[in-house]
Amino acid sequence: MESMEWSLPAAFEVVGAAAPDRAMLVWKNTRRTYAEVAARTRSLASFLQRHGIGVCRERHELERWECGQATVALLLYNCPEYIEAMLGCFRARAVPFNVNQHYRPEEVRGLLDMLDAEAVIYHRALAPLVAEATKGRQLLLVDVDDGSGVAPLAGSTSFADAASEPVAADLSTPSPDDLCLVCTGGTTGSPKAVLWRQGDIFVAAMGGTEDTTRGSLTAKAASGGGAWFAAPPLMHAAAQWTAFAGIHSGGTIVLHDDAAPFDARTILETVARERVTMMSIVGDAFARPLLAELRRTPYDLASLQMIGTGGAVTSAAVKQQLLELLPHVAIVDGYGASETGGMPTVRRDAPGCRAASHLRPVPRCCRLTGVASSRQATTRSAGPHGAVAYRSGISATARRPRRPSRSSTASASPFPAIGRVCRPTEPSPCSAATRW
Repeated sequence: MESMEWSLPAAFEVVGAAAPDRAMLVWKNTRRTYAEVAARTRSLASFLQRHGIGVCRERHELERWECGQATVALLLYNCPEYIEAMLGCFRARAVPFNVNQHYRPEEVRGLLDMLDAEAVIYHRALAPLVAEATKGRQLLLVDVDDGSGVAPLAGSTSFADAASEPVAADLSTPSPDDLCLVCTGGTTGSPKAVLWRQGDIFVAAMGGTEDTTRGSLTAKAASGGGAWFAAPPLMHAAAQWTAFAGIHSGGTIVLHDDAAPFDARTILETVARERVTMMSIVGDAFARPLLAELRRTPYDLASLQMIGTGGAVTSAAVKQQLLELLPHVAIVDGYGASETGGMPTVRRDAPGCRAASHLRPVPRCCRLTGVASSRQATTRSAGPHGAVAYRSGISATARRPRRPSRSSTASASPFPAIGRVCRPTEPSPCSAATRW
């Protein structure tokens, strides 16, 4: 059977059609089925498209470092609307990107300038941060009511209204060439924006394979993928990848409110209540509090089959102690990067058991190396599935041309500015694309 490349909305629609009544997103008392999320994301896409947020140039017309799609900043804590916002943007052929809500206003402004954001979807509690970061800019604003009592910004549209917009008859058809953008956290320098083709990230990081077909995706989704709990914040790529891998298996994606400090009791209560089968964590920072709570309080975790850990080191001693308390659980160490997706995994199934390793080769088309701005960027040989380019304040994409500076009226930014993305309704400027 012939395989095909997938856009993320196309894969989601196949899964949703196979299990429309299955719970897809669970957060606190909110439960939404695949059919409900599909309807809401199509409405959101229609809202964005009506406001000119979408695609203006196709991938084949562009260089690797260019973006011909509007970018949308997500300033949200974990919630169902985070996943819905990503899917809605993808469906409109826009490019959502993650923003660390702990950034200072000037850092958020710098990221918005660097990626030339045309819209921001934000939690109302973060409205003061968004107001300061977007001062002087004309952006489409969409607010998520978080019960904080903070008023939305002037001119902002509620997410609930945007997600109930009548679906446009001419809604764009996404392409596997459409981009998925991942912003790194800036812990090793200025944040870097990593550009992926959706057809590549589906295989490299989101549970897809090169031979995925409509039939195989339908069969996998219909059989049920269990309950996946991405415990880290969705502003990190690893949590997004866990969520989308779960979606592409037809699973239920369980989230918790990360606006509050990490609480091991809340995490374990959620695992027990939602019968979670797979949970992802971030190294010892998550594992040690969970271990301490497991020793204090008994939990029914019989459903839990796997704990995936990555993003930071989970020490051997902590893994050993977790396995002693949860001998039925496999602990899987995942390794990878924003530019490569998942690479090797190491699985431990029982105390004292020898670890089993699996290595996924580094995608050969990854053209990225961390290169200081005073040095010339280098490239790697082309290959099947990896990021196409990136942009940061201290690094340059391979063969990235120099850009004219922004208008002198633009505010100072901690990151260099890049070109604008033209909206589909605007006349095309010289390249009608952002060059990254």
